[in-house]
Amino acid sequence: MRAVDGLSRQQSPEVTASLTQLLQSRDENEALRNNVANKLRECGDPSLVSDLTTMLWDEKETPKWRNYCVQHLYQCFEDKPDPAILATLFKAAECNEKMVRICAVWSLALVATPNDKSKAPDEATVGKIRAIALAALREKDAHFLITEAGVQSCARLVLTEALPEIRALAASDQTKPEHLRIVSVAALGDLKDTESIPLLEKLSKEATGQLQSAAKLAIKRIIEAEKADTKSATPVEPDHRF
Repeated sequence: MRAVDGLSRQQSPEVTASLTQLLQSRDENEALRNNVANKLRECGDPSLVSDLTTMLWDEKETPKWRNYCVQHLYQCFEDKPDPAILATLFKAAECNEKMVRICAVWSLALVATPNDKSKAPDEATVGKIRAIALAALREKDAHFLITEAGVQSCARLVLTEALPEIRALAASDQTKPEHLRIVSVAALGDLKDTESIPLLEKLSKEATGQLQSAAKLAIKRIIEAEKADTKSATPVEPDHRF
């Protein structure tokens, strides 16, 4: 890692070529390649997006590394929005490899909700992203990680039409993986869903561990949101002292 840091500070074509060779080598461990990708992005390497895209679709790469490629492509898009990267993320969101798909679905949700509102995509693009999030949530017989990505993305996108499915997942008892239930409970808090409070109160009393903690936190978030809404809706009395 230190060698990579040292190389990246030298900023020369030879150094960039050395880093690119490390990035493309499947013999290197994924943590090192991940660090190299970060350094090349910081350096503004013009070939990085092409290299990441090539590795993303290379089935000889591990699912974990292909997941990393999606993460880095999103970061590149965040640095400089590029229609080609966006098209790749859309394609990855329909990929059969679950580790690629879960990252792409979530990355697209982030694309649709940037902190810098000037970088927000057009309504047609946002509509496609919303449809992908809902599809991941509602897909039958999907791996639970796909469903999780759908839940989290719907919450990020504030898709209240997803609430019936998310409530059902939160209440699914032993029929769904516990982590999926935890993510669903957290999403109910994110969506400020007052109708789910009875369910959340039940979980806060009867569940244990992380599920119980998630339920308590979700209730707190919903109550705080209600108080904030009430406060903002309260008319300000005029000051007659002057």
